Amino acid sequence: MWDHIIGQNRQKHILKEIFRNGKIAHAYLFYGIEGIGKDAAAIEFGKLLNCENPVKQNPCDQCKSCLQFKSFNSPYLSIITALPSLKDESSDFDQPTVKTKKTDPLTDALTAELAEKSRNPYHRISIPKANNILIDSIRKMKNDAYLTGATGKRKVFVISEADKMNPQASNAFLKVLEEPPKNSIFILTTSRPDSILPTISGRCQKIRFDNLSTAEIDSYITRLNPVLSKSDREIISRLSEGSILRCNEILNNDIPKLKNSVVSCLLHLLKGEYNSLGNEVNVLIASKDKATIRSFLMLLNIWFRDVALVKSGLTRGFMFQDIEKRIINFSTNFELNTYRIIRIIEDASAELDNNVNPELLLFKLFYSIKIELKRKSKM
Repeated sequence: MWDHIIGQNRQKHILKEIFRNGKIAHAYLFYGIEGIGKDAAAIEFGKLLNCENPVKQNPCDQCKSCLQFKSFNSPYLSIITALPSLKDESSDFDQPTVKTKKTDPLTDALTAELAEKSRNPYHRISIPKANNILIDSIRKMKNDAYLTGATGKRKVFVISEADKMNPQASNAFLKVLEEPPKNSIFILTTSRPDSILPTISGRCQKIRFDNLSTAEIDSYITRLNPVLSKSDREIISRLSEGSILRCNEILNNDIPKLKNSVVSCLLHLLKGEYNSLGNEVNVLIASKDKATIRSFLMLLNIWFRDVALVKSGLTRGFMFQDIEKRIINFSTNFELNTYRIIRIIEDASAELDNNVNPELLLFKLFYSIKIELKRKSKM
């Protein structure tokens, strides 16, 4: 059923209407930020197209075809994704769509990732050094697409993160679109539609997927972790920026612990306890996880946003509701340009995405914040 796809009601309606009218295009382009259900919708649409007993534009989820799609064991579903570059792209490596008898490490890694995605459609397939969708994967897809299938069945090829097709793969795929095979559907998903060849995107029916609302994210968090406080749910919903993928990354971190780290870092900074501040930074970077550091920076950003609310005379709307007194005391005792500091933090987040050394980035950030802070003189 479509219910396991969070939000995206407009997109679900469009796909249901396409099915109802029977006007199935040979290629679709689903685009929007990462982690909002593009792959999940593509797979569900393929399931619906091949369902033996659809009910009101919904797959029955009980027939053999639906069960095979759900477990990624359908001969009519192929998921194409990025793989590590091979020394010889003319090798006979076949990207496994579901199962394979091969036991090399790459095949095992991909099979494990696909199995996880079958359990969690919001899982992002991640294989070390897999930066491009290779031409060999497109060649195999082409061969499979042109093979005659069972009557009434449609082969569905989901090209996940289609913007990762290298030039050779893109040109090979373009030739397929120029002479599309019967009863085969190609669904490209991407968060970077501008990176796909115009000659490819121009041959696809485009459907834009929306960022999820904070209410939808909050509901998702509540189902996963009903004991989480309302304050922490609100913070995570904000940090998620409309993405379930981002939300899952944050949930894998300890948000209360990161909040305490924000407070500790600021206290050490204000007291000039730079060795202790250095220890806090070392703990942050120890995991070498950008998602953790990014969450820390966003929490730091939220701290100064709450400070800005106090300076504006507001006493409600704090994200850090559980440490409201600390924020008020901070605002009372220091003069600062909160918006300038928020901009500094945002710049640091951008630098993190550009692979700047995290340790240097954080020390530079705290130095910049320290310059902006001035303790108020006592009257």
